[in-house]
Amino acid sequence: MERAVSGAAMTEFTLYIGDKHISSWSMRPWLVLKHTGQPFTERLILLRRPETAKELARLAPAAPKVPALRHGELLIWDSLAIIEYLNEKLPSARVWPADPAARAIARAVSAEMHSSFQTMRNTMSMELRQRLPTPEMTPDLVADIERVTAIWTDCRQSFGRNGRHVCSGGDAFRDLRRSARRRGQGLRPGPARPAGHARMARRLVVWFRQWDPGPEPIVGS
Repeated sequence: MERAVSGAAMTEFTLYIGDKHISSWSMRPWLVLKHTGQPFTERLILLRRPETAKELARLAPAAPKVPALRHGELLIWDSLAIIEYLNEKLPSARVWPADPAARAIARAVSAEMHSSFQTMRNTMSMELRQRLPTPEMTPDLVADIERVTAIWTDCRQSFGRNGRHVCSGGDAFRDLRRSARRRGQGLRPGPARPAGHARMARRLVVWFRQWDPGPEPIVGS
């Protein structure tokens, strides 16, 4: 399933994503591409189906997974690698903060969110087509939630006081990863933020509506 995004019939960037109601990994580079304003083509690979493995292997035999970004002959998998590539190719989008210290912390935090919080992933996985019961608040789960909250709070206090981002200065990816995690796991919004942060929140609302997975697709259609 393929469609052009941002009004372009065909573009040089093609983003392969999984089902929008369960793949928060796919949502992250999708949101960053929306932030850059760069037109791209979106191709959906349905997950958790008998044909999924074959579709993924056809996409990239060496690394059959989504999300993946195709740019010309180059295919990049892993959301962090995709965002780093977009940052280099689209520098005016300011995916990472301009300040070296803020940029280093933003990358460190994004890497931690990318590789950690296993209990939260297992018990509060993304599901946008149904409301799941509140999981048991085990010590490990509470520790994950408290750590995420501490990260966001520290970044706002240290780097984002005067900007719209968690790490002010253009940290689109860090903010969008955070928003994707909230969207997927049903976490409540935090305290009110400055006006700039509210503007980013409004943009995210628009993008989340565009991400809306819609009804369950009919198999074979």
